[in-house]
Amino acid sequence: MKDIGIGLSNSPASKHLLRILDMGGQITKAPNKISIMLNGLSYYSLEVTMDKNCYIIQGYEQEADTLYNTTISILADKNPLVKKIINKK
Repeated sequence: MKDIGIGLSNSPASKHLLRILDMGGQITKAPNKISIMLNGLSYYSLEVTMDKNCYIIQGYEQEADTLYNTTISILADKNPLVKKIINKK
């Protein structure tokens, strides 16, 4: 499994996600909430598969929010059931 870590990277996690999806990748695991780590930082990660390779894309703090919102938007566009779950919040 390859790790695309985003913390201090110049490239936002959502751009990595969109790039991989544009190249034919698929979101294979995506939590439905942002986690809060023991040190109080927000954290979000998801798994994307492309060409039989798994990638973990992760973000912290504001990047976690952006990555979560991007991921949920993509999933909602592909699956009407996800839209129902999101709208219930």
